Amino acid sequence: MIAIINVRQYGGTYIARAKGHNVTASCTCGAREAAACCATKLARLNKGAVLKMKRYGKADTWVVDVTAQGERRCRVCLCTEDHACVDKQTGEACHWVEADLCSACAPLASAPSASPCAPASEARA
Repeated sequence: MIAIINVRQYGGTYIARAKGHNVTASCTCGAREAAACCATKLARLNKGAVLKMKRYGKADTWVVDVTAQGERRCRVCLCTEDHACVDKQTGEACHWVEADLCSACAPLASAPSASPCAPASEARA
């Protein structure tokens, strides 16, 4: 699940809200810390974990990838059933070759530092 977290500063406190979810968090340390707390709360509600968190644009907005419990995910590139990656050589969407390995990453399963796939959004560009 992808979530967008917006952070605003009120006085000396940063307040983070997950857009479309009833999850908020506050922190006095900084905007990133407030967003991280909000992402952790969102992951706990979904009985999952935060996989990635990156800043979006120049504003205090973060895009967070949260995995839900039982969601199938590639161990190399982290693609899912709903968000398949695209094999850079064939240009086709990946498929499962093992319980936690997609077809695009299978040749490099022993060396996960170089993923052969790209997210579908990058492949269209």
